[in-house]
Formats: sequence, C-alpha cells, structure tokens
Amino acid sequence: MSNTLEIEQVRRLGLTSVAAPKRLVEPLAPARECVHWTPGTGHQRRFARDAAGLVVIRCGELGRSFWGWSDEDWADLINRSGAEFRRLWGGQIGPNARPFLIAFAYLLGGFTAFEQVGRFQRPTLAQRVFGQAAVDDAVGKIIAILGDWGYERGPDRTGCSPGNEATRSHGSGSAASAGSTTACPPPAAPARS
Repeated sequence: MSNTLEIEQVRRLGLTSVAAPKRLVEPLAPARECVHWTPGTGHQRRFARDAAGLVVIRCGELGRSFWGWSDEDWADLINRSGAEFRRLWGGQIGPNARPFLIAFAYLLGGFTAFEQVGRFQRPTLAQRVFGQAAVDDAVGKIIAILGDWGYERGPDRTGCSPGNEATRSHGSGSAASAGSTTACPPPAAPARS
C-alpha cells in the first residue's frame, strides 16, 4: 500500500480501534485535544488528525508503539525538510501536518532534539503546546529581564538588541533605584596565561 492510501484509510475509518490498535489510538486523542488552537482555524484540526494518523502509520512501519521511539524515529517521521515531507506525504497532507507532528513528538515522546528536524516556526510550536497566554507571559518575563540588562525591544517587536551603552541602566545600586542611568562597565579583559 502507498502512504497516501494508508492515510486515506485512516481518514475514512478515523482514529479508532478499527483503524489501529486501541492502545495506539487512545493516547493520541488527549494529545490532539491539548493542542491550543487559533480561533477561526478549524482546518488545522484536520491537519492535526492527519499528523496523528501518520504517527499510527509509522508505528505499523516500525513495528513498535510511539512511546518506544527514539529521537531519531521521531525526526525521521517529521523529516528535516518541508519539501521532502511534502514529497513523502503528498496530496492534502503536504507541509500542514508537519508542525503538528512536531507538537505530538514533544507531547507524546518528550522529543526536544529540534535541531534534527530543520527549520520550523518555534513560536508556533510553543503556542500550540503551551497556549498563547503562557507563551506571551514567558516572553514578557524574558523581555523584562533583557531590558534590565540593557537590551531594547527591536522595532519589529520580535527580538531585542543591545541598547546604547551610555543610557543602559544598572540593575543594582542607588543610581538604578533612583531611576537614573549610567554607562555599563566595559567588558572584562580576557584572562592571560
């Protein structure tokens, strides 16, 4: 059977014990339900369902359940290249299921070897796994700390850059508590041997 036929079979039968062993299908449902969805993007649920179907299909190919997969097993399914993923899983799956595979790899397999899967939108993964509010809260805390260290939010609001050394404030001391700014100390000279 080709991969397309297999995914079509999973789509037709659904992620039920008719399509695959119950012990494989049951953990996938809570993983799909805990993914945070962007409002107005119901089509993403289909991509998530397809990604879950790909996990079940790969279990059959490998002859073992996904909770026994290595990082390499997950990375092989996710694929390092979006183009190669589209070639392997053509039709309606395309690249749309790949981000959900990455989320499922994290949620179901504890996968964190993201360097093995090439480029993908890390902020989107974090939002799907943890939710927009949690990600915004964590990023806000990081930005506040970086601000205390003298970094300023970039004009595109996606990153930080070092501020002007003459106007960065120190994080301690009476000058900082009074709200004044002073020059940062110069970097330490490298140790000489």
